[in-house]
Amino acid sequence: MFILSVLVLAAASANAAVYTVKKGDTLSKIGQMYSLTWQVIAKANADKVKNPDKIYVGQKLAIPERGKKAVATAKPKVSVIKIKKLGAHKFGPRRDPVKAIKKFELPQEVKDALIAELKAGRFSWATLKKGDRREQMAFGNYRITGGKGTVLEMDFPEGHKEAVRRYSVEHEGWIFHLEIPLKCDNPTWWKEKIPTPPPPAPKPEPAPEIVPVPPPPEPKKPKQKFLLMRIPPPVQIVAPPALEILEAPPEKVFGPDVDISVGSFADWHKSGNNPRGIWGVGNFYSHNISDGDRLHSFGFALEGNYWNGVTGDEPHGFHYLGNRYAIGPAYRLLTADMEFQVRAGLGEVNDWGHVKTDPAGEFKSSQTSTIMTAYAGLEKKRSGTPWLNRIRYSGQTDIDIHRSDKSDRWIDGKGKSWPLNGKASSKNMYSLGVDASIYKLNNIVSLAGGASATHYQEGQKTGLRLGPGLDFYAANMPIGGLRFNLTHWSDSDHSIGLGGFLDLSNLIKHLFPNLLPKRTFGGEEWKQEEIDQESQEKIIQDLLR
Repeated sequence: MFILSVLVLAAASANAAVYTVKKGDTLSKIGQMYSLTWQVIAKANADKVKNPDKIYVGQKLAIPERGKKAVATAKPKVSVIKIKKLGAHKFGPRRDPVKAIKKFELPQEVKDALIAELKAGRFSWATLKKGDRREQMAFGNYRITGGKGTVLEMDFPEGHKEAVRRYSVEHEGWIFHLEIPLKCDNPTWWKEKIPTPPPPAPKPEPAPEIVPVPPPPEPKKPKQKFLLMRIPPPVQIVAPPALEILEAPPEKVFGPDVDISVGSFADWHKSGNNPRGIWGVGNFYSHNISDGDRLHSFGFALEGNYWNGVTGDEPHGFHYLGNRYAIGPAYRLLTADMEFQVRAGLGEVNDWGHVKTDPAGEFKSSQTSTIMTAYAGLEKKRSGTPWLNRIRYSGQTDIDIHRSDKSDRWIDGKGKSWPLNGKASSKNMYSLGVDASIYKLNNIVSLAGGASATHYQEGQKTGLRLGPGLDFYAANMPIGGLRFNLTHWSDSDHSIGLGGFLDLSNLIKHLFPNLLPKRTFGGEEWKQEEIDQESQEKIIQDLLR
């Protein structure tokens, strides 16, 4: 009986087709392809398949002859969906085409390759016209149409064309095309077989060689009475050509760039202290070096603050004012979805204060401290979603490296002065914060917010701030924002406040496009593209109609 089973299996294998297992295959799935049950395939491959639930990618399975015939005679049924016009159920700019690619019925290798081409921006212009067929298309909220025996056919009016961006990759003898129409942004795909090159033309047979007939010998000349020695020409030694040393092309170096932000604030403390002030940070990059899809910027930074306020009740409250400034080197790294900044500096903090003159006299105070400051910030951009499309993490510190003696002086009503020199206070400061565009309402306004923790050595105060607010955009570039600040202080001197900031560089780049270079985080202008993409697309669309 065992010998008979072996003979049956051998006969089945001799008349069987061979199927190579692919990723995601099961015996049931393979059986459906050949109109066979999984048991028949398992029995035909009893020597290879020990466990029907375990088959491996690349494994060769024998398919019985009747399954092979079923596949050969089966005629696939294809239903056609007519697309009358583009624009219906618009995919929309807020939808991520990467997510649509992941939902398409494509090999995983093709999906990964198309996503890479999409992110790199490598595409060619093409057109859709009447009669063109596509496998699948994404509409609206990632709804996929087509596939599973259905194709999409363009049923435009005769002669009508639509412009598309086409991203193409090759895989296993096929070219897969992803197309995104300018009009509706609905991604679609199709494939075509890579044509086999024609065989080389046969070489013509060589013509038979014709052997020339030698001429008759010349008559012998009489011998000369003397011999002439033939002197051979001098041998010319030709030096070998020098090897050309090819150097790697240098990185692209671009001109200077600037990044300037300014802001203001006003706080009201529980104790009656009401500070207000302005601040500004300018990064001036003298060298910008392109390294593939990254941009390195080197230069210097200048930052400054000014503040004033009153502590206590008027008219005898303590009036104070101060300033802080620092200058030092700066570095920036830009990619399409990330900006990293770091700077350091050396500067001063100056404080002055006085009590208004009255019949009793006037008090004056001043202090100057030398500080060393450092800052690091990382901002991330998320595309394809209005939620948290920007988030920035930051840290900053001021280290008081030298301070002069504090100068306190009392001046009485008669003008006589007494020194009251006190102990100078430390200007050490440490801060960590996060700020984000929480939900982008439209292309202009975004709900935003921030939080930070700050510690001042002077007075041993620590504040925890929470600041909801708004961010404002122009041409996808942040140009400013407002924050309503609530701060809890460790000495119970809690405060509320208002703050605002303006990205002066981005605002100037928007209002005066040719004044400053457009290497700006958040867009792709920093890649040195000088083409107005929107205008170019409109021109192409008009030409195709």
